[in-house]
Amino acid sequence: MSLRPTLAPCSACADSLPPLRSHCAWRKPRHGVCLFALRLFSFFAFRSRRNVVIVSCRGRGRVKGAGLVARVTRHLQFCSLCACCGPQVLCPRGQASGCAAMLGLRALLLRRARGAWACPQVHASLATGPRQNDGTFYEIRTYDVKPSKMKEFVELVNKHIHLRAAHSEMVGFWTVEFGGMNKAIHIWKFDNFAHRAEVRKAVANDKEWQGKLSPVLPFLNKQNNEIVYLVPWCEIGKPSKEGGVYEMVTFQMKPGGPALWGQSFRAAINAHLNTGYTKLIGVFHTEYGLLNRVHVLWWNENPDSRAAGRHYAHEDARVVAAVRESVRFLESQQNMLLIPMPFSPLK
Repeated sequence: MSLRPTLAPCSACADSLPPLRSHCAWRKPRHGVCLFALRLFSFFAFRSRRNVVIVSCRGRGRVKGAGLVARVTRHLQFCSLCACCGPQVLCPRGQASGCAAMLGLRALLLRRARGAWACPQVHASLATGPRQNDGTFYEIRTYDVKPSKMKEFVELVNKHIHLRAAHSEMVGFWTVEFGGMNKAIHIWKFDNFAHRAEVRKAVANDKEWQGKLSPVLPFLNKQNNEIVYLVPWCEIGKPSKEGGVYEMVTFQMKPGGPALWGQSFRAAINAHLNTGYTKLIGVFHTEYGLLNRVHVLWWNENPDSRAAGRHYAHEDARVVAAVRESVRFLESQQNMLLIPMPFSPLK
């Protein structure tokens, strides 16, 4: 028994049915049924283990999308095939009644077809990509330091951080100048979660480091960490020279993930980057922490050059257009000006 649908003209009511013609890219020139709709019918017919015969009418008109499927199926009835009776073609104005199961299948097809056109697929440019598949991720740690202990904290970290850096790769270590006070931010790189677990175990067993760490802990008001991935279209950048300042801009995007806002966000970042006033260091998307959050790290020679570049960028029509598109998906944003510590790999 064949499971492929057949296409046949309707002889009973071709003259009375509304004109129908498909303007889809895939069309059968001699019949009005869109082959895309035909393939959908074929798929669901195969899933239901039933054969269907599709009846169509010739004529003229213009039907697109789900409306085409609706108008086609409105004039069809279906009947299952068995080994005894063989195929049957049933017209809505014919005497035979369609199989109830196949009528239910028609309703299911309509619901799925309408949903497919209502919710088009969007490329998730920030979603899992090659650099994420290899397991590499980054941990961003933020420490809130007691105001009276900030100076001592910086001195002790500067003196002993090499003991911690011996266990895993440090990307950068900064103190916050603007956008927050008495804060320290540092980023660490890990090959995968098993690697991080091994590092944390080694750090806990490092008696020398633990001895130096104990006096620092009372200086802290709060600690926070996030697990982030570097987005697939970005690599960790390096400043053109040592010195300068860094800006970390944090975007809280609307729920829905990169499939909703990824392309617009990337376009806005590239628009700023193309102005040439700043250097992109990295774009990080949260995996653990507050979700739908993106951290963008920039480098500038100094705060004044950064201010002048931003002013120039906001007069660029391309930047304005890209930002207007991306802010539709934005809930909030915050930025901080960061000063690198002397031992930071990113200076």
